[in-house]
Amino acid sequence: MRLQKAVEEYIEHKRSLGMIFRSQAVILRAFAKAQGDIDIQEVSGHDTRKFLDGNGPVTHSWFGKYGTLRGFYRFSLARHYIVQIPLQSSRPRPPEEFEPYIYTTQDMRRLLDAAQRKREGWLLEPHTLRMLLLLLYGTGLRIGEAVRLTLADLDLSAGVLTIRESKFYKSRFVPVGVDLLKALRRYIARQWPAGAPASTPLLGTRKANRVTRQQAERSFQHLRKE
Repeated sequence: MRLQKAVEEYIEHKRSLGMIFRSQAVILRAFAKAQGDIDIQEVSGHDTRKFLDGNGPVTHSWFGKYGTLRGFYRFSLARHYIVQIPLQSSRPRPPEEFEPYIYTTQDMRRLLDAAQRKREGWLLEPHTLRMLLLLLYGTGLRIGEAVRLTLADLDLSAGVLTIRESKFYKSRFVPVGVDLLKALRRYIARQWPAGAPASTPLLGTRKANRVTRQQAERSFQHLRKE
């Protein structure tokens, strides 16, 4: 069995179970590309460790990649594509655990106030950054869900957001409060011209492109420091 073929079979298997399996698929395809067009049994423990370690320091992503490879090789072992799993037993010490911080109402007021002040070099306009904060605070959406929203996903008359194909390809409706709905109306009127197509992203950059997750997270880092 060729390594690349086994990887694609495993990805298809996981998605058939209802999993999105997006980031894991990226890891596995990168792994197969790094090894080259070889048979799955030719991959050694040294090869897998070299892929896991990369060139930088050990981060939590190391353990995410390890878990993804372990799942793939258990699948391959069960189907007799390999006779043993080529993952070394020794693992590096994990970095310190992230401690979540719960923002108070006062914290949120300070963030929203700071978001309204324009600064050079920031990726998002103040009104977009403020709208992103209000959207997350008022709905409890995940950051990835928020930046993927389009104008078609917001029903202004009913006050409902449609979150499409999130975890396990499930979609759901999220009610929007009156105050947040007013803020969304004002934002859309300012950000997008009248008659913008339904496929237009809800949150936009200065160049009228979709806000990416990386842009949103980087802007939030700047805002926290401010």
